[in-house]
Amino acid sequence: MSLAKSDILIDEFPEEPAAIQRLLELLRDATSRVGRREYRADRLYDLVRPSSYRVLIQILTSAVDKGMLNRTFRVLSSSGGGIGDFPAVKEIPLVLYDSRMGRDVEVSTDDIELIFVVQQ
Repeated sequence: MSLAKSDILIDEFPEEPAAIQRLLELLRDATSRVGRREYRADRLYDLVRPSSYRVLIQILTSAVDKGMLNRTFRVLSSSGGGIGDFPAVKEIPLVLYDSRMGRDVEVSTDDIELIFVVQQ
């Protein structure tokens, strides 16, 4: 991870230095491991401990914009697990094949989960 990007993130959110530091440590740890690490926003909220959920989303959006992590929208099967990852909500089809159930299913907003991904 670029030190310059880290500094910009810290400068962008001066009221959240501890939360930014925790996020940067998490990103460093995740990038030192093999493969990719995925985090739901609520899990990142618990790990980063920002002042509010709104602030967390602002920080994460900025980190995504800076290429520090990726964001994906995962469609979940009603039988459990994901059945498709998409880079944007608008790219999610209204109907998607659910390989876990063996049939096409209509996708509702309740079936979509925001995931943040850190790759090595």
